[in-house]
Amino acid sequence: MNVETLVVTTGQSDNHLPQQMHIQTDALIGNQCGKDSLSEHVYLGHKIRYINTSTHGVGINRNEVLMRATGDICVLADDDMVFLDGYEKTICTWFQKLPQADILLLNLEGGKARHRNTKVTRITTMNYGKYGAARIAFRREAVHFSGVMFHTMFGGGCRYSCGEDTLFLRDCLRKGLRIYGIPASIAQIDDSSSSWFQGYSDKYFQDKGILYYALDGKWGRLHAWIHCFRHRHRYHEYGWKNAVKQMVKGMGTVK
Repeated sequence: MNVETLVVTTGQSDNHLPQQMHIQTDALIGNQCGKDSLSEHVYLGHKIRYINTSTHGVGINRNEVLMRATGDICVLADDDMVFLDGYEKTICTWFQKLPQADILLLNLEGGKARHRNTKVTRITTMNYGKYGAARIAFRREAVHFSGVMFHTMFGGGCRYSCGEDTLFLRDCLRKGLRIYGIPASIAQIDDSSSSWFQGYSDKYFQDKGILYYALDGKWGRLHAWIHCFRHRHRYHEYGWKNAVKQMVKGMGTVK
């Protein structure tokens, strides 16, 4: 069982990223840099492949590396991660403990507050929305066979600023893939300067509304209201009722 790290990044002009991220496996790096080329080199005995493209948007970039992945197990990564020593062994150990699992959602250290697994948890349609892409490890053949890809309209650099990871996990569940949250960390992350989050604004909530519509259809309005009410203290400066209004406004643009 071998692990391949699938990284998405932009504007790389040298080969320093594997060292910067402390990558300890073979890796495939999708680099959106304004030109189209392929390159390969060896770093500490591991094969590092670069897919340099002139495309834009994180969904397209993740699909580029997803389609070309070759590892038995793949782990998704962003370029602001620094992997912990032994992350390959951690991932393999948990897949061996859970042979029925197709996808594992692991913990990240540092950065903003995010959901942390404290025990092994089966991921369902009730709890998948707590997780981002840069903590997902999966059996490559299971995901390739399912045909699930990342939505190219959502996420950093796309028309709608976030949500490609949520849609990906939703689609994996719909295809019957078995997903588990795991109480083990694989990387440190520094997300103090987000590539897409620029504060709570009309555009932020309109995009979030469009995401809820993509996820929930006609139930999107109800779920938007529940979400904003539940997080009303987080949104107190913007106003949670105004947040609902903007989310509904966003939904209206795609019906």
